[in-house]
Amino acid sequence: AREHAGTGCWPDPWTMTSMRLLIMSDTHVPARAKDLPPLLWDAVALADVVIHAGDWVTAQLVDELAERSARLIGVYGNNDGPDVRSRLPEVARVTLDGLRIAGVHETGGKAGRETRADHDYPETDLLIFGHSHIPWDSVSPAGMRLLNPGSPTDRRRQPACTYLPAESDDGRLTQRRLHELPARGSREQRAIVDGHHGRAVDQRDLRDVSACCHREAGADVEQVQAVERNDVADDAADGARGREQIVVI
Repeated sequence: AREHAGTGCWPDPWTMTSMRLLIMSDTHVPARAKDLPPLLWDAVALADVVIHAGDWVTAQLVDELAERSARLIGVYGNNDGPDVRSRLPEVARVTLDGLRIAGVHETGGKAGRETRADHDYPETDLLIFGHSHIPWDSVSPAGMRLLNPGSPTDRRRQPACTYLPAESDDGRLTQRRLHELPARGSREQRAIVDGHHGRAVDQRDLRDVSACCHREAGADVEQVQAVERNDVADDAADGARGREQIVVI
């Protein structure tokens, strides 16, 4: 299911026995955006567990997200340097209320992804990954759920920037809903920014908190260029990706 921003982060009804998971990836701060979108920070405050599937770019966001999350689980991505890699693993494994979760940044191309996941991550109920900035939701032959939340800051060819709120209950993933962020400069984004700052909003504000801009105001030029070089290399290795179909089971 897909949901637009502003209609509620977690699906209704939500029960007190459920665990609220907030899944994100490929934030690329400050190379692609100066900060996470305000709506995403709001979701962080509500989540029981935040899971980040890599490409932070700097450790500053690791620190801030760790401070503002009830619990943070993260891995490093191909665009992360030694400051992030020294603190986070390539693969994270955790069991939350009986739900066996693995997180990794890259899983390879979409062809054969589910079969590879069964081989590479046995005894896993939920595999969370990133890298492509393309939302993905499928089930492997062994019954493992595969989720990619897309990117909240760089939509590439996708219609919107995204993140993924989900719920688990008694060892099962019971709800998940891809959450689309408002487009940069839209009326909806203006209202969100105005609500967070409590004042009139101009275009500089919108650039500063934009969710879907490839090159944000104030972003470090060298970091942007380094990320773009990595992205070009990844695209060449994967072949022409186009837009992957979101598979909802």
